[in-house]
Amino acid sequence: MTEKNVMIAVLNETGNESEVIRQTLEYFGFITVVRYIGRPDDFISLLADKSDDFRYKYLIICCHGDNGNFVMPQLSPEIYSEGEPRGNFTPEIISKIIRLENKTVISSGCTTGNEKTASVFSENNLYIAPAGYIDGKSAVFFIVRFFYMLAKKGCSPEKAFSAARNTDSKTKLFVFRGVGSV
Repeated sequence: MTEKNVMIAVLNETGNESEVIRQTLEYFGFITVVRYIGRPDDFISLLADKSDDFRYKYLIICCHGDNGNFVMPQLSPEIYSEGEPRGNFTPEIISKIIRLENKTVISSGCTTGNEKTASVFSENNLYIAPAGYIDGKSAVFFIVRFFYMLAKKGCSPEKAFSAARNTDSKTKLFVFRGVGSV
């Protein structure tokens, strides 16, 4: 049953954001797996949907964002594999590797909901992310409320998004793209 399965991907240091989300979602009855992204190839593997070990409906990307780009960990030059991208992941890089389909992807990273980034993710998925700069506590609250509305209130993703988004001025930064966009 993948409808209650959640993959949480952690890029860079986001404090205990992923742990708060994981524990809360498990309390709501979701099955969660946390995957730490240590290098660009790990993120590529995730976005290319190359993982056969855990089938999931929801992907939460706990990260930092800047100008619509996913901020990646900086490695020492000798650590990178040949051909491995260096620097942040732009919509252009993501568009070449993304193979996710029929997932709900939620990013906590600032500006990762901008038009270009959102369009890359929402081609075959629902995509939810903040279009502006948001503090981590507001992003976590949005995600928790979204899943609360799904699990405990039986809402559709569109209605859960609307309820979570309408909490305050910070949560209003989140945008929803994809099938049934609100």
